[in-house]
Amino acid sequence: MDFKWDESHSVGNEVLDDQHRRLFDVLDMMNNDKGIYNRSYNAVYITYLEQFAKSHFRTERILMVDNCYEGIEQHVESHRQLLRKLSKIKAEIDDKDIEQRKKLIDFVLDWKVNHILTEDMKLKHLFGPKVIS
Repeated sequence: MDFKWDESHSVGNEVLDDQHRRLFDVLDMMNNDKGIYNRSYNAVYITYLEQFAKSHFRTERILMVDNCYEGIEQHVESHRQLLRKLSKIKAEIDDKDIEQRKKLIDFVLDWKVNHILTEDMKLKHLFGPKVIS
């Protein structure tokens, strides 16, 4: 399966699009990685995803505040939910198990489909061409 970013995933902001591209790249790496599945290996991905998510969500929040986005509270809550899900996955990793990688992949797929392609797309109008009246 291919998880590459394409223009249909664009939210109309170069910074966010670049960050989303990086997330898709990690998803693709996790999916195609045929290496050893073990706790420390999966932990590398979880650590990256935690750091990435916190930084990315901070960037989104700043852009939403700067653009007076009315749905900011709901959007920020969706970020909190994603971080809670990731923390739960992190807590469950306790042995060598390919299923752990699948949980991580499912988590990022959920992030892609249910957050980027729905919630983040609601931000697109903030970054589009401005109409001067």
